Amino acid sequence: MALNREGWSLVSGIFCCIQVISATTFLPILLHQLFIMALVSMTTLISDSLRALKKIQPPGGIELLSYKRNRGIALIKKQDDLVEIREHGYEEQVLEVTIDKLEKELKTMIKREFPRSRKVRLIKFADPRELERERQKI
Repeated sequence: MALNREGWSLVSGIFCCIQVISATTFLPILLHQLFIMALVSMTTLISDSLRALKKIQPPGGIELLSYKRNRGIALIKKQDDLVEIREHGYEEQVLEVTIDKLEKELKTMIKREFPRSRKVRLIKFADPRELERERQKI
């Protein structure tokens, strides 16, 4: 069967519609699995971190990494008022603090882990197992 110009455009139009429908169907699934990363200025890092942490559902959280990704602080939301802090870099430690004491503890850790940094990578994640994956070091 030979297709003329109108028949071919109809077939390609149907194919394009199928692609668009399948892309919109799977897009929310793909976006949910992706993590979001941004470079954040040190002047707004604490406020941005606390704001992002409020919006995340447990057991998700955020990770703050140096530009070279060799030092970092992970904030894992255990409950609505309880956060686990994992520090790796100059010091290795794990703490559990309430939201009230989080800002003070985070401020001291940021000064220790990122002493000369101007920007820090902020990464949101949905599952703490994502912290264990190997990252590219710069």
